Amino acid sequence: MIKFSASVGSRGLPTSITSEDDLDILIDALKQDVEKLKFWQFYVVDLVQGREDVKGALADNNIVKWTGPEVRGRSAIDLAVTLHEQNLVRNISILGPRFNRSIDPAVSAGLLKAAYPGVTNNDQLADNWVQIVKIINIPLSEEWNSDTKIAFDNIRGRAKYNRLDLGGPKLGPLSAEQPIAEQYFTRIPENERTAKFNKLELAVANNGWIWDADPLINFATNSSKAYIQRQVIAWGDCVKLRFGAGPQDSPWLWQWMTDYVAELASTFDGFRLDNCHSTPLHVGVAMLDAARSINPNLYVCAELFTGSSETDLYFVSRLGINSLIREASNGYDPKEFSRLIYSYAVNKPIGKCNASQNRIAHAN
Repeated sequence: MIKFSASVGSRGLPTSITSEDDLDILIDALKQDVEKLKFWQFYVVDLVQGREDVKGALADNNIVKWTGPEVRGRSAIDLAVTLHEQNLVRNISILGPRFNRSIDPAVSAGLLKAAYPGVTNNDQLADNWVQIVKIINIPLSEEWNSDTKIAFDNIRGRAKYNRLDLGGPKLGPLSAEQPIAEQYFTRIPENERTAKFNKLELAVANNGWIWDADPLINFATNSSKAYIQRQVIAWGDCVKLRFGAGPQDSPWLWQWMTDYVAELASTFDGFRLDNCHSTPLHVGVAMLDAARSINPNLYVCAELFTGSSETDLYFVSRLGINSLIREASNGYDPKEFSRLIYSYAVNKPIGKCNASQNRIAHAN
């Protein structure tokens, strides 16, 4: 994204988005660049290396005997379905490195021996495996195509808002500093302290928010596609911390943040939980418990936009929130504005006539 935005001028592409046509030209060019990166390899099973691995397992007699459903004489489609139903395609529900999705060669060899008992040529068996996996890869390729379409729709939408819409910030020309869409990563500078880390580890994901998202789902796990589909409206000034399911997943981070929160609680009388709904709930509970162990009377207000009164109540009860922050601009008419103020502020409706006002009106 950064390289593309920095190169548009030298490639004869629009450097500023002044029309829908400019936007279409840029998105088409970006699609071509992305296609060259072969991101589909993150989704599918590797046919080439997989074939060699299966052939090697057969040659070395490294074979796991097939104990699943009867497969003898079954078609390649049926065998592909069987592998999927038996959960033998590894990492099918998460994304990782390229060709992270795979099938154990020894298990594959056992399946092939059971399905084709009359075939003794290892090359032929390996070729049969390729035909099976091609079928497995069809929905995985479709998954990539779907994610890509969603991502480009979101990139286009953000670019349109940021540079073309009358109500947007009008960011101006594309550049490495102001790319076509928000940067999803903060690059930590390379220096003596960071020299021990891999360069890729110095690119950390920015935090942000998602329209109409389930606040109880952590969008930064490896089972989430929020970043891949460009659903996250990122902030450039803070990063997403990987807390995991508990302290055992990142002991240093949990201890550091617990100590930090305790120090804040010893200094201040209250906390504001900014974008409270994007912090994993179990993390918020643990940190506020630590804070209240230092300051039992800590006042907690929260910016909480879940879109549901029931979910709001769940967060309030689990975190012990004292008050909620609401945006007055969400009062789209006088009635709704009055409801917001009554529910979250003065507990009195706007325009209410109290007893003294009634007496004055009657006297007049």
